[in-house]
Amino acid sequence: MVGTVANLVNTIIGSGVLALPSCAAKTGWAMAVILLVGSALITWVGVYLLTLCAHHLGGDKTSFGAVASRTYPWMMVVVDLCVFAVTFGVCVAYLTIAAGILPTSVQQFAPSLAPESFILKNWVWLLICWGLFAAPLATLKSVRILGYTSALAVLCVVYTTGVVIAYATGLLDPCDKQLPEGMVCRGDVVAFSPNASGILTSIPVFLTAFCCATTIFNIYNDLQRPTVRRMNLATIGCMAICALQYLVVALAGYLTYGSNVAGNILDSFPVEIWATIARIGTAFVVTVSYPLLMHPARDAIVHAVNVCAGGRFTGSNVLFYTVATVLNVLALGLAFFNVPLDLILSITGSIGTVNLSITIPFIFFYKLFEDDNGVMRKLCIPGAVVGIVASVVCAYYSIVPLF
Repeated sequence: MVGTVANLVNTIIGSGVLALPSCAAKTGWAMAVILLVGSALITWVGVYLLTLCAHHLGGDKTSFGAVASRTYPWMMVVVDLCVFAVTFGVCVAYLTIAAGILPTSVQQFAPSLAPESFILKNWVWLLICWGLFAAPLATLKSVRILGYTSALAVLCVVYTTGVVIAYATGLLDPCDKQLPEGMVCRGDVVAFSPNASGILTSIPVFLTAFCCATTIFNIYNDLQRPTVRRMNLATIGCMAICALQYLVVALAGYLTYGSNVAGNILDSFPVEIWATIARIGTAFVVTVSYPLLMHPARDAIVHAVNVCAGGRFTGSNVLFYTVATVLNVLALGLAFFNVPLDLILSITGSIGTVNLSITIPFIFFYKLFEDDNGVMRKLCIPGAVVGIVASVVCAYYSIVPLF
């Protein structure tokens, strides 16, 4: 059971935590607490419904595909697209994070470098991280060798959390850097923000922080003596741990820098050794973790294309490498625009996470348990409608400001 909780925590906790202080700045600290706790509860309900579906099917080979084949086979393509939206979006975010924080890390060791120096350009580090590590590893058919990075990612997040707390409590000076004339280090802090669009663009980020729907069937399959009760204990424990971690980072980061907090909390920290260690560690983890997310993104597109083509491309190496190449180049191109981390997670979360966490579990449960007249099934239709509406509205408020 402890191992199951640890695996779930490894799956959930990632570098998306770096965007939570920025979301708290958009919503206000009290609203951020409400939305974080609400996101944890909503995610757990979706996971609970998927667990019931897995238990209903039985066996140790449950999956989204198995559930879709028993309910609505066409839903498998929808699931593939949602999985792609989440995983590919995070891949772009990972490249953006690495390219954005490594130039600042260089300044720690070479403070005399001129700002226009070649080595301090984001695009240089983007090409290095992508060309030498991320893209080559992402074209492999298996990256089991990188499985250890999940543990490193958790350690990195824990260390970064400690740094955030140190700055928030005054153990380290959060404003120990030169600011342009007229600028202040700490902005305003409010409990509730009147900015409705800020709240709507933050909801997908909070949901993405807890999303584990893509791996919940694997967790169920690997659990010894899988039962709904044991899965509930594991998922509740996991959600509680993650929620506590997220609340600490979101509130500490926001209360430290207020409305001036950056989309990535690491960008707000001064150039000093403790923050630099966090930056270098994060850059390493996101670079080598990129293939771990690009693989399911690639597989989702390959599977969706194969389903739509009636299985004509089963086992096709041409399709495999074509999709892998296109997605890697596309991720590089999007990362060049240096889109803020919180915006990337908001867009991908609106399209993918909201539906994986809310809409799809309700639809699957409604169809699979047709003989159930309980309250949960009666809530499925309104729940699915809420998920679809939330996805459309949040995506609208995330994407429209770009044009």
